[in-house]
Amino acid sequence: IILVIVIILIINIARTMKYEKDIIAAKEKAEKLAITKTRYLNSMSHEIRTPLTSIIGFTEQVIKNEYDDEKRKYLEAIKTSSDHLLNTVNDVLDFSKLEAGKLDLQKRAFTLSKTIEDVSYAFSIAAEKKGIHLNLNMLIDKDVMVTGDEFRLKQVLYNLTSNGVKFTDRGNVTVTASVLWKNE
Repeated sequence: IILVIVIILIINIARTMKYEKDIIAAKEKAEKLAITKTRYLNSMSHEIRTPLTSIIGFTEQVIKNEYDDEKRKYLEAIKTSSDHLLNTVNDVLDFSKLEAGKLDLQKRAFTLSKTIEDVSYAFSIAAEKKGIHLNLNMLIDKDVMVTGDEFRLKQVLYNLTSNGVKFTDRGNVTVTASVLWKNE
């Protein structure tokens, strides 16, 4: 009986060691795949960013020289969409940085109302195209400056406004912004 118990224990220990080796091998494979995925996303993001940056730059130059309001509106739509796509590409890069633990938040002064107006304008064409109204209820003075990460704030506002426009079939979407307190 003792011999049978010892044999069963040895078999169970051997099986446990095999499972442990399999788990370690699977973990190493998953880590390698995660690194490969991150490298691929970084590479593709940079490959997309380069021509997109050119599109945005050339569109800005053409906008400066365009006097026809209708053409200017179309160019603004191209720029807005390109900016949004660039932000999406940047999100992919940020996700990679987040996975690597290297995402840094910026601390810079910026005009809060301008940031909110830019995002609102970016979705005004999409809302108009959908037949809904995008209203901006700005309760912030034009000169109010804040310190923080403007890009991250824009990401949040883009997502909220995008969802508002996307999931509203009729009526309107209202973006309301106000300041609860101010200091110097």
